[in-house]
Amino acid sequence: MDLPQEVVTLVQDALDPTVVVDRNLGLVAFNRGFVEATGLRPRELKGNTTGLCHKVFGLTCCADEAGCLALRAFDNGRMFREVEVLATLKNLRFIVSAFPLKNPSGEVYAVFEQYRDVTAENRVQEEYKRLYESEQARSRALDAELSLVAEVARTDALTGVANRRSYDTQIGLMLETAKHRRSPLSLVIFDLDFFKRVNDQFGHPEGDLLLQAFAGVLKVSARDDDLVARVGGEEFVLVLPGAGPADALMVASRVQEKMRQAGLRTTASGGIACFPDDGLTPADLYRVADQALYAAKHAGRNRVLLSTAGLELHESSGGGEQSGSTP
Repeated sequence: MDLPQEVVTLVQDALDPTVVVDRNLGLVAFNRGFVEATGLRPRELKGNTTGLCHKVFGLTCCADEAGCLALRAFDNGRMFREVEVLATLKNLRFIVSAFPLKNPSGEVYAVFEQYRDVTAENRVQEEYKRLYESEQARSRALDAELSLVAEVARTDALTGVANRRSYDTQIGLMLETAKHRRSPLSLVIFDLDFFKRVNDQFGHPEGDLLLQAFAGVLKVSARDDDLVARVGGEEFVLVLPGAGPADALMVASRVQEKMRQAGLRTTASGGIACFPDDGLTPADLYRVADQALYAAKHAGRNRVLLSTAGLELHESSGGGEQSGSTP
């Protein structure tokens, strides 16, 4: 199983013994703290599919499947924790936490487990109380960090909108919903005009600021259920569920108007494709919208063209190049 790099880093940097297990309780990843706690060599742990993370400790809570924290996290899709778990084979006591890791579709693909050794602290009740309270704060921070990891995997780092991987996943789901409901859906591809000239004339930091500003324009122009994503260098998409051609043109016009109001250094061209007239798959819609985008560029830029079943082009124009924009 290939884990996102953010999860691998989180495991490696954890101070407590930490593992990631699959549905069969096989070890997918583990850190140095876990190796030291087990007393085994890394090669004895790698690829093990017998629930070694439980058997090597002899955790009392994992004596059967009903009590196994990892399996409960898999089955219920939420975090589980046990305090003062006795590791009978090591004569230790742990605070054990199991956090489900979910893919963009919400399915649990692995469980992140941590073992906090509280053996020494347990001998003094007051110290144990302090540690428990500290652990609660740590668990909340870890929950937030895992949520951030999942969000980072779906988000473009520069602009904060969805990235290409998230777009590929979500448009498929949105299109299936449109088919099931027999409702329209529109895809708008935007490309910033003369973006290379902005980079060449003002530098890449200014180009990054322009990308961020345009992403902000898209977000404030989109509706609550729309998807905004960056799918290339200066290429963005809007997926508009329930929107037909007229609605898509209206949103495109709103984007161009807000670009003018924001005083961005350049304009944007766009192409629109609509389900079901222009295609029944994400690839078909993207191809038709990209053709319309190419036509908009060829027609002088700063406009959005709509191709309805490839028969006729309709236009939402930005009204020519902005005063002061890059020529």
